[in-house]
Amino acid sequence: MKIRAASAGAHARGVPGRFRRDESGAALVEFALVFGLFVFILYGLITFGMMFELKQSITNAASEGARSVVGVVDNPATPNDERIDKAKATVAQRLNWLGNKYVETSDLAATMETCAGSATAQCVRVKITYPYQSRPLIPPAPGLGLVTPNSFSSQAVVQVSQ
Repeated sequence: MKIRAASAGAHARGVPGRFRRDESGAALVEFALVFGLFVFILYGLITFGMMFELKQSITNAASEGARSVVGVVDNPATPNDERIDKAKATVAQRLNWLGNKYVETSDLAATMETCAGSATAQCVRVKITYPYQSRPLIPPAPGLGLVTPNSFSSQAVVQVSQ
């Protein structure tokens, strides 16, 4: 009676199922797990980038809106203050990349006021508040809403007269 030792080729000849190591679907399962994680991280990066761009744009628009008022003279005969109109127009032009459905007049406040520390100097204050939770740029993913802010805001104050 001869006893044969199991050789490396035993897998091909039909060794019983409990001794076999079939890995035909392992790569697909690993790919599915890694791909899902990769897509979620990519989505987070894109969302963060868009929120960062929004914050930078709001800050820039408030600054440019306040600066645009310098040199504009208000005509007392008109019902609106030309300086405020100029500030609002500049903000709207700076935020036009958001499109019409994202820019609303309630998001912007531009006022003329007496500057702090001066009795006669006039300042323009431009404040922009964007409610990100109610108008997100990218639809929120499950769980990502916990780390996104409710709103973005920025304000700028510029002295326009002595």
